[in-house]
Amino acid sequence: MSGFRSFVRQLGFQPGVQLNPLADQTDGAVLDNSDQIFGVIMRTTRGRIDRPFRVNRTNLMVKTGPAEAIRVNALNEAKLQAYEALENGAYEAVVQRLVPAAAVKSYATINFSGTPTNSAETVLFATSPTAPTTGFSISVMHNDCFNDGIKLALHADATPVVGTAVANAEVTLRILDVKGNVLHEFAGSLDPSAKDDFGNSKYLPDVAASLTDSVEIAVAAGSTVPVTSDAYGRDSTGKPKWATSGTLICFTEGGTTYTTDDFDRAISAMRNTVQPYGYLISGGTQNLSFIGKLASLAIETNMHLDLDIDGKLSVDSALLFAQSLNIDSHYVRFHWAPLDAEDPMNGGRATWGVSGLHVGLSCARNARINARGFAPKNYPVAGKQWSINRKGVRQIYRPTEQELSDCARMQINPVIFEIYNGGGLYVFTDSLTAAKTVVSYKKLQSVAEMSAHLDNAVTLYAKELLQLPMKEFIKRMTAFMDTLLAAAQASDWLKPAQNLPNGAAYAFTIQPNQMRPADVVNIDYFTSYDGVARQVIVQQTLVK
Repeated sequence: MSGFRSFVRQLGFQPGVQLNPLADQTDGAVLDNSDQIFGVIMRTTRGRIDRPFRVNRTNLMVKTGPAEAIRVNALNEAKLQAYEALENGAYEAVVQRLVPAAAVKSYATINFSGTPTNSAETVLFATSPTAPTTGFSISVMHNDCFNDGIKLALHADATPVVGTAVANAEVTLRILDVKGNVLHEFAGSLDPSAKDDFGNSKYLPDVAASLTDSVEIAVAAGSTVPVTSDAYGRDSTGKPKWATSGTLICFTEGGTTYTTDDFDRAISAMRNTVQPYGYLISGGTQNLSFIGKLASLAIETNMHLDLDIDGKLSVDSALLFAQSLNIDSHYVRFHWAPLDAEDPMNGGRATWGVSGLHVGLSCARNARINARGFAPKNYPVAGKQWSINRKGVRQIYRPTEQELSDCARMQINPVIFEIYNGGGLYVFTDSLTAAKTVVSYKKLQSVAEMSAHLDNAVTLYAKELLQLPMKEFIKRMTAFMDTLLAAAQASDWLKPAQNLPNGAAYAFTIQPNQMRPADVVNIDYFTSYDGVARQVIVQQTLVK
């Protein structure tokens, strides 16, 4: 034994006590809050273009750019829908910016020793289409790609504090938006060998890389801020001197016309992102090819896609649009909302889709988990409890009863005015999926959500157990399935089945595959979900 310890971690041949590391059998798989997060592919005026990024209700405008009206460009509806989703319960959004192949990023450069354009300038700012190799002191790549540009500001303290001032390699660099709001601030050295008091690199590119991946910085060898620089020291009033650029346009969007390749690139990014999300919204797009790709992504990833049919269309046109999509999937939901209202982002009246609102309300519902970890997904987001909370709502088309029947036959969920006890409300009147069936439970949104939830839970835990011995895998998986499905029944997701023995609500088997029993396991489970009261038939009979 050594020191104060009564044990060692590994015994040789000597006498003593070996204490093994703690063995943990309490770990398991718990679903994250991805069912409170949605994904959207949309055109924005800010945001990185190489991969999806996260936004929330507090930073939506900062990260995606100022609001723009739908009347200016129909593509702006997607941001309005994202705003509405975040304001009504979505925890976050995962955004993939839609850009054409012509989009171009440029570098911002700072030069301490260039030729000034006027006698007061000693720090020169410019942009470069390629990574500069000469004629610069610092270069900056801003990956957040602001259409409206950025500004750079630089400061170096006078050094030494007492005595003759000398050029300084210690700088503070700020990246600002066009209004002067600070987006990033980095304090570091232009000397690649510089260290801080803890021995960590103080080199400016390393400092930036440790704080964010939105900014990439390069420094030319031997760069220092000269004492004559307008970024050096303090002014006559004692305030730090900052050299600040004008607006630097470091990103060119390249237009708003998109090809199939542009859509494919965005879809691929959403498929491969490490950012979790549980819903997709179409953002109001009416592009048939894009919608088809979104539907395929939803099916592939076991999540739900809310699609909007233009609310300005008549019922006949809406039916034709849905038919042209030819989608048969319980992962997809169609909404048709012939409503206009006050645009909460831009003012004025506008007609826009309700997919973002529907997903936001779904996310809010999913946050209300019970003691077993189950949200009330057996309650679809439809009916009186989920009214449309927009300001100044007005219905611009009033479908007949026959037209509403046709909508249901085409799996379209109208969002219109309904009369209830206590007054009228604009509501989601139905909760159908796009599954082309009349009888199957797959046509119900609540069943689609509950079944996808259980599938995600089962596959997640199965992945946790990969590479365990076969017997141990089956033992642990059986215990997990017992607990999971019993909790689902106790949460009123499942009801006694007609086709299972003894009226059970669920059943499952876990066993080695007959053809490959050494390394393949089959998990089969059967569930009987509670349905939804979509139609009520009332009959009064007079008797004497």
